Amino acid sequence: MAAYGEGNSLAQLVARFKVHHATVLAHLERNGVPRRPTGPKHSDEDVVDAADLYRDELLLAAIGHRFRVDPGTVGKAVRTADVQIRPRRDWVSA
Repeated sequence: MAAYGEGNSLAQLVARFKVHHATVLAHLERNGVPRRPTGPKHSDEDVVDAADLYRDELLLAAIGHRFRVDPGTVGKAVRTADVQIRPRRDWVSA
């Protein structure tokens, strides 16, 4: 409970304690710890920066690491900036 109260995210607690996210949520709920609001955690400026980095050929994973978010989150944000996502380099189409 203390770690969540100190600002750690649900994902950070899952990784730290090596448990399922439902387990963390159950502990928080049982102890009356209110959930923090969810929603976009990136500013418009972050989206523009991420889109620029992607246009400069950085991978979604590298951009995600830089902004401390999942690569899928970066992909969604970059798409909102009207940037076409490149096909995966290791992807073989059928």
